[in-house]
Amino acid sequence: MYINYILSSIILVIIIFTISCNSSYVPKEVYFDITVNNNDLTNEPKTLKVKHNDYIKLNIQSDEITSIHIHGYDIEKEITPDKVELIEFKASATGRFDITIHKDTNHNNSHSHSHSHNEQEDAKCEHEFPMNNTDSPSINIDIFTGENPDTYIIDPNILNFTLVSDKEKTLYDSNNNNIGHWHLYINGKLKSMYYEKSAILNKKEFNSGENVIKVILSSLNHCEYNISDTTTLEIKSKDHHDDHSHHDDSDEIQLAILEVTPN
Repeated sequence: MYINYILSSIILVIIIFTISCNSSYVPKEVYFDITVNNNDLTNEPKTLKVKHNDYIKLNIQSDEITSIHIHGYDIEKEITPDKVELIEFKASATGRFDITIHKDTNHNNSHSHSHSHNEQEDAKCEHEFPMNNTDSPSINIDIFTGENPDTYIIDPNILNFTLVSDKEKTLYDSNNNNIGHWHLYINGKLKSMYYEKSAILNKKEFNSGENVIKVILSSLNHCEYNISDTTTLEIKSKDHHDDHSHHDDSDEIQLAILEVTPN
């Protein structure tokens, strides 16, 4: 009996240790070599995937003078030809963030593909969930300060709705209305789409003063349902550092997407 007790205790310790090891993620350094030719990314996938808190290093080359902008991280850097520029930062915010280049407005560059997914996702779904029905999806936004005091966690508290990533969507019936992702709007502008339960954003993503935060459920086909919630977030001016050095979005060309997923 005593031996069985000892063996059971050892097995329990092993199981706990295994679960603990599997659940802990050690952030890594992730390198991407970015080559831009004729306003397009030529050597990396269009989606750069990393984990939350990974340390990202981008080695960037361009065939002409340009400026690269990483949305969501307030990072912008001038790129000159025949020189490798390094951008390095910690992936402290989760979600999908546009990586764009800025062009001189005197150049006749086409940017018909710029923010194309945003335009597509503005469409409304024909299906509407019955309101005040306990079986319908619901959203109730909570906002918390992250472990890093310069970040906020947006938690939409979604019920009766399954969040599905692009990789997983082939496993589901596309006609199922209770699956999809959610869209985050800040002050009326679509920030990004998420299939995680929450999103971490840098404080710089918000304006000084009152910010209107809205979350809307979206289908797998990127149309928005009639399920949403809106709240406000107050950012004190002393805690917010405005940076107006960026170009206007109208002269941007989308280069890639940075996808930061939770650990």
